Amino acid sequence: MDADASSLRRALLEAGGRLAGAGALAAALFLIKLRPPRILIPSLSLWQRVLDASPDVTRWEKIRRAVSLIVTVLIAVHFWRIRKDGGISGPL
Repeated sequence: MDADASSLRRALLEAGGRLAGAGALAAALFLIKLRPPRILIPSLSLWQRVLDASPDVTRWEKIRRAVSLIVTVLIAVHFWRIRKDGGISGPL
C-alpha cells in the first residue's frame, strides 16, 4: 500500500511540476513584448505629440489581456492532459 501511495505522490508532484512549468511558460510568453526601437525621423516630429498622447490602458484592455492569459494557460493544460493520457499519438 505504501508503494502505491508513494507512486501516486510522485505522479502528482510530477504533474504539478509540469502544470506549473506550462503555466510559467505561457505567462512568460504572454508578457514578453518585442517593441521596435523608436527612431526620431524629422518628418515624424509633427506626429510626436499625437503618439505621446496615447491613452492609458483601459479597463476593457486589462480584462481582455487577463482573459487571453487564462485561455492560454487552459490551452496549455488541455494539451498537456492529452499528452499525459496518451492522446492521439499513444503513450511515449
